[in-house]
Amino acid sequence: MSARRRRLLARVRKLDLEWPLHNLPDLQAWYTFDDADYLFADAGSTKVTADGDKIYQCNDRSGNDYHVVQSTEANRPLWKLNIQGGRAVGRFDGANDFMLHGDSIITDEQDCTLVAVVSVAGTKNSPKMNTTMSNCASDGSGYNIAIASSSSTGTQNQLRADTYEPSGSGIDIGTFALNVFGIASVHVDGTTRFGYKNGALTDSGTAEDYTGGTAPDRFVVGNLLPSGDFHVFHGDIAELIVCNADIGYGALRALWQRYLGPKWNLPV
Repeated sequence: MSARRRRLLARVRKLDLEWPLHNLPDLQAWYTFDDADYLFADAGSTKVTADGDKIYQCNDRSGNDYHVVQSTEANRPLWKLNIQGGRAVGRFDGANDFMLHGDSIITDEQDCTLVAVVSVAGTKNSPKMNTTMSNCASDGSGYNIAIASSSSTGTQNQLRADTYEPSGSGIDIGTFALNVFGIASVHVDGTTRFGYKNGALTDSGTAEDYTGGTAPDRFVVGNLLPSGDFHVFHGDIAELIVCNADIGYGALRALWQRYLGPKWNLPV
């Protein structure tokens, strides 16, 4: 087989794998930490190349240009090769690593979908939690997927979907073993929030928004807020998907079974 034909077949397989994602309704942001074409060691010109490179910028693959950046070198996650299913991930140290887009990317937190492929590496002292992604304001108002303890003394590997300020309520997505990758998902249909772990429904609760708090004005990966260490994520983030709509269970199932599961070698 010629080199040209091999390249063409590889591209066809990639397009077929990603088909469910490109057809998601209201795909708002899509971050992949395995593909160096979308990861940069500076402000968008020099791609990461080696294991352990610090990630300055992760580009949004949705086409909406909601890129996340970290201009402070000490707060940048690392690009780690061959971690899950032979693919690279972003490694966040649990001390001060996070990435930021300086505007809200979800316009209706009662009608949205968030999906994260993550692995938790360690714990945080109770009652701290590790936030994977957060669409929030300066007072914490907003919506996020976080890794949190299910009790005041428990280890911090309980995935939750939380609405902060003024309610602070959440739904449990499920407990993940430390250093084991999984898919955490939540979709909100206007009245109810649904949480899933590796494709299985784990919890549901009343849909809430940030009424009474401050309107979200930022999107943060790896922390609740772009300051302090109270909610810094400790572990690996492989992929994040945000839709500005409830895509429904059918589209979520296609996303898990036809894209994320096969790509990251995960059971769904």
